Amino acid sequence: LEQYNQAQEYLQQSIETYQAVGNRWGSSSIISERGVIALLQKKYTLARSYFEQSIAIRRDLGNVLHRAGDLLWLGKVAEVQEQRAEAESHYQEALQLLEAVDEPINKASALFLLAKLRFTQGMQGVSSTLEQFQIALQLAQSGDSQPLLQEIREEIEKVNQ
Repeated sequence: LEQYNQAQEYLQQSIETYQAVGNRWGSSSIISERGVIALLQKKYTLARSYFEQSIAIRRDLGNVLHRAGDLLWLGKVAEVQEQRAEAESHYQEALQLLEAVDEPINKASALFLLAKLRFTQGMQGVSSTLEQFQIALQLAQSGDSQPLLQEIREEIEKVNQ
């Protein structure tokens, strides 16, 4: 817990430095990182606030890739708070943004999270879920993301049981 608090303090100092020199991109990156730490601390309202701030800055800057990443994080916040419709909306928006960007890892994450959420909510069947997981798996393989590959493979096993 103390390490998280210390990290938040260091990140706040970084934000202030970026703001002092007018670097909005740097500020948005640090704000997003603060959101991740708040999420890990289960401070969901705070995490949501950080991700929303970062998304707004990145929208102004035209940073599609990182805005989509923040939307995925925001979706995770909504999902752990059992706000599944909101989570689905964030995952879907991220996936739509990523269609225009050649970045397989985030696209794989978005597709995987959306399919997993829809399946667990009974909104789509096994065959559709497995098809989307396979596409996400191929994307993750092309980007060589071992943790994501492992997570997708584990979910494929669960769905197949």
